[in-house]
Amino acid sequence: MYSSIFEPIELNKQYPAKVFAMSIDKSDLHWHYEYEMILVLKGSLLVREGSESTRLEAGDVILINSHVAHELFRAEEDNICLFLQLHHSLLSDPSHEHCTYHYYLNSKGTEFSAEDYAGEVTRLLTQIGISSYDTSHPQTLKIKGYLYLLASVILERVPYDIYQNAENKREADEMEILSNIIDYIQREFKSETVLEDMYRNIGMSEKSVYRLLKSSIGMTAKDLILSFKINFAQMLLKSTQISINVISEECGFDSENTFYRVFKKYTGVTPNEYRKYGAAVAVNKNIQGYLGFNMREAQELLVKLSENT
Repeated sequence: MYSSIFEPIELNKQYPAKVFAMSIDKSDLHWHYEYEMILVLKGSLLVREGSESTRLEAGDVILINSHVAHELFRAEEDNICLFLQLHHSLLSDPSHEHCTYHYYLNSKGTEFSAEDYAGEVTRLLTQIGISSYDTSHPQTLKIKGYLYLLASVILERVPYDIYQNAENKREADEMEILSNIIDYIQREFKSETVLEDMYRNIGMSEKSVYRLLKSSIGMTAKDLILSFKINFAQMLLKSTQISINVISEECGFDSENTFYRVFKKYTGVTPNEYRKYGAAVAVNKNIQGYLGFNMREAQELLVKLSENT
């Protein structure tokens, strides 16, 4: 895990998840705290986790577990996929506070196809995807309902193992500190004094935090701040009509020019281009390779798949 890239994910402010459709060319080896579900709507996708590779076709679904490093590749034909990234607390039992649930949900696996939850998982994913295109309050409530139904189906029916988060106290302490650092930066990344406040809050020096982050996730605290700023900006550009200047301020950039320069360097497109064409034109150069696709086609595929499950 530590030789791969850590991907910070900005979840929706209204519910503990992030949902989007995307066409994938390839992604570098990366990991995140969130569970990730992928539903292939069109074409095919190769998912590689360690030495295991799975080729998914249209209608297939897979769950990638928290902390698991993975790569995604386009197969022979272009694809459109629905991604649902879930906060780890949704798929965990609070009574197992220091444990991680590792699920076995793969429609190409024998343990999935024989069970009666296959259609229900797919149906809930399509409903979440369809509802995500409407940002109204009623649709947000629907997404919340579908999310918790999906979580209950996974917890009750999908096979899983439970692992201790660390083999010894020192490793457990380091993982807890790492989690605290990332959580703090995610909450306070817009503050001009986030680093100074974070060092004081967790009781560690700048050098100690630097060493821990670089050895664990391959990023610095400043890298994390920038990543959360860009993710937040992308969310605002996609879901609001707030002006670029205000978004720049909301995300903690010192000027609109700096925001434009950093946003384009990080995503490959300007804020205006991202707002007009969406995430399909953006590329996180560290992790993801996205292809352009027809957003209306993605919606139509979701509706069709929903009707057939």
